[in-house]
Amino acid sequence: MTDRWNETLSRLIDGDPVDPGVVAEALESPDGRRLLVDFTAVRAAFDRDTAAPSAAFLGQMQSALAAAEPHPAPRAGGFPLRLVALAAAAALLLGVGFENWRHRRVEAPPSAARVLRFETSDWTSVKGGGR
Repeated sequence: MTDRWNETLSRLIDGDPVDPGVVAEALESPDGRRLLVDFTAVRAAFDRDTAAPSAAFLGQMQSALAAAEPHPAPRAGGFPLRLVALAAAAALLLGVGFENWRHRRVEAPPSAARVLRFETSDWTSVKGGGR
């Protein structure tokens, strides 16, 4: 028994197109015939299964769904969307205003933290006739 037989016989039971040569090869073997019988039994059990929700369950679900309050969808002209649009516009304007304020400074040198003064009397002449 090969995986090719498994796949081919399973597809045959499902009604999919298969290679007749592989089906013939599988049916020549006792293992292949047993596999076909097993797949047929599984398909029959699947077709017989009529599992469905009970009427009581369906009734409970319908009443629960009917009792649930639907959430109103926001309208284009409604208050919530206007509030969101207003908040977005305010944030955009504040951001643009802050950037303009930040870059508006005049390009000038920094202010001095301390001032150094040198008087001519502080200088000394270099030995050897610098003056």
